[in-house]
Amino acid sequence: LETIEFRNRAGEPPQLVVVLMHGYGADEQDLAPLAPVLDPGFSVHWVLPEAPLDLGRSLGGGKAWFQIDLERLQRV
Repeated sequence: LETIEFRNRAGEPPQLVVVLMHGYGADEQDLAPLAPVLDPGFSVHWVLPEAPLDLGRSLGGGKAWFQIDLERLQRV
């Protein structure tokens, strides 16, 4: 899995690790803008992993953590 990892306070060791996992059809970049907004005032190590399954162009791109049977969901 590819990840984006960064600290919000340069040079300080992190006091907290936060893992944010994106939703279906998004990617690891989707949640990156939240890090500065959620700044708790101390050094945080943000980990934003990318899901392993590529949805491809037929579903609008993006990634998924697991397969979803979309046809079954539409029948319900």
